[in-house]
Amino acid sequence: MSGLLVAATLVVRATVSPTWTSFSAARAANDLTAAPILDFSYAGYDHGERGIPAATGVRFDVTTYGAVADDDLDDLPAVTSAIRAAEAAGGGIVFFPPGRFHLSEVENRTWGCVNITGSGIVLKGSGSGGPSRTELYFRHTTVPSAPQNYSVYGQKTAPLIKFYRTDWKSKADTETPMTHDAAKGAFLVRVESTASFSAGTQIRLTQERLIDGKSVKGNVAANEYWLQGLTARAESKTILEDGVPAMERHQIKAVIDATTLELAEPLMCSVTAAHGWVVALDGLTAGWGVEDLNLVGAWNPGSAGEGSAKQGTLGLPDADGDGQAEFSHHHNWVADNGWKMLHFEYGLQPYVRRVRVSNVASVPVEIYACFGGTTILTAVDGLRGHSSFKAKTNAFGTLFAFTSDQDQWHGHAVAVGSAGTVITHSKVSDRGVDWHGNFPYATLLDASKGGLFGWGGAERSLPNHMHDLTFWFECRRTLTLTLSRTLKPKYNPRPPP
Repeated sequence: MSGLLVAATLVVRATVSPTWTSFSAARAANDLTAAPILDFSYAGYDHGERGIPAATGVRFDVTTYGAVADDDLDDLPAVTSAIRAAEAAGGGIVFFPPGRFHLSEVENRTWGCVNITGSGIVLKGSGSGGPSRTELYFRHTTVPSAPQNYSVYGQKTAPLIKFYRTDWKSKADTETPMTHDAAKGAFLVRVESTASFSAGTQIRLTQERLIDGKSVKGNVAANEYWLQGLTARAESKTILEDGVPAMERHQIKAVIDATTLELAEPLMCSVTAAHGWVVALDGLTAGWGVEDLNLVGAWNPGSAGEGSAKQGTLGLPDADGDGQAEFSHHHNWVADNGWKMLHFEYGLQPYVRRVRVSNVASVPVEIYACFGGTTILTAVDGLRGHSSFKAKTNAFGTLFAFTSDQDQWHGHAVAVGSAGTVITHSKVSDRGVDWHGNFPYATLLDASKGGLFGWGGAERSLPNHMHDLTFWFECRRTLTLTLSRTLKPKYNPRPPP
């Protein structure tokens, strides 16, 4: 993108801002298309209208299936049996009493340890700290296909705990074209036919194009809108060659007539029907949750670790003399992708609450291609690693609230087309929030502490963030920022109480 940088000084004062006044007026008039900023209040569980309910259902205690706390033996077979029993029952609470349970005692595992595909499954412990703490301990990380090639840092690893869809990711046979344009902030969309849809169902809106008769996400014809008058560098090949593969996940509030749907959430981008937008049912799995646990890896940048995977960064030095070796970015695959802990994929309102994730190099919690995911009252701590909490791959309406990142290299991250993400009342990495390329848009950073910019993605994947990257601070502060003009940020002070 354009190399122009803008130095900006921001002073936020405890007065009602004109931006807020205009936004409030637009919302009162039920016309968010006229608002100067997006309405981010729809993020999280049930659009934030109520708290995440207490986990209910049949309890499957892992000790009933043979797991024994604090015995230093492998508990994974017993835990897997408890999960399968819960899945067979149509859902339930997989419960862990206080103590330490060992769930990754086998080396060189290429697939995850705890894998969940059934709906309505909640992993619940007895507490993330204190005398009733439940610790799930993962001695060995999962490994890539060629773990011996340590220096190939981009190698991917499977998450240690993975929730995966039970339904196909979309319903192609329900796909119908959009027939009219719709403005950012609108709730009504016009389609060729609403016959496949009903109130309360989940849909996805996708911008596509045809190549050799096949639908492919993205359309370069829409680049003028996405770039908003800027010019991409030659290195930014994805947007130049394929366009932005935009997708929004929504819930249907009402079927108005044979060609009109009312969404429960406002559009986070403007839609031009001629750019190939289509609507289809979205196959997401409901009822997932993780709570009251301490998830612990064995990441240590100063040790070569145990076994053939050598789960450390091969003895890096103590650069600052504090007695602990430092993390080194892209040193090897372990440092970048070891101990990827908790991953939700194609979930409907999955949640994580009252959880502590310790000593991980890779992502502690990843909300991937989900709708309304929530991570609340959750922290990542221990030895510094590569990544933090992340919304990724067209996740929509993700909420990170009252979360804490002790100081991962990359802070809270929004990437790969995710939209409507809110990070609020959180401590982010001091290096900053990570806008990691591949066209996320419509993100709110609200009332949080830590750094602002700790990016980013590869040159091919730029811009790091598209329109409506919004910063909203409730306290008075003065900041001097160096901003890439491609971000087009808006600063929106919260009104005083």
